[in-house]
Amino acid sequence: MRFHAVITANGIEDETEHLRSASAIADRFGIPYSSYNAAQSAELLGFTTDLATAFERYRAEFPEDEAEVVGTYWVQEVNRLAAAAANRTAIIYGFNQE
Repeated sequence: MRFHAVITANGIEDETEHLRSASAIADRFGIPYSSYNAAQSAELLGFTTDLATAFERYRAEFPEDEAEVVGTYWVQEVNRLAAAAANRTAIIYGFNQE
């Protein structure tokens, strides 16, 4: 199979349930996957803070901007790094990824 799913749950109210549901879908269709909760994502990105703290800092420094930008970039960068680690050359976003 040439596909590899990257499952992230950053800022999801019940990230455990989200990861469990998404991995069940990948298992059902035989798609290999990597999954990252908020803490694992922060570690992968080399952050010394969590997503909530990053949001707070962004809101403080850029009060006129939409804080969701941080979450979108956070998830995109996790996807990029996971794809590179799996030797994938392209990324297709889906399932609520802006």
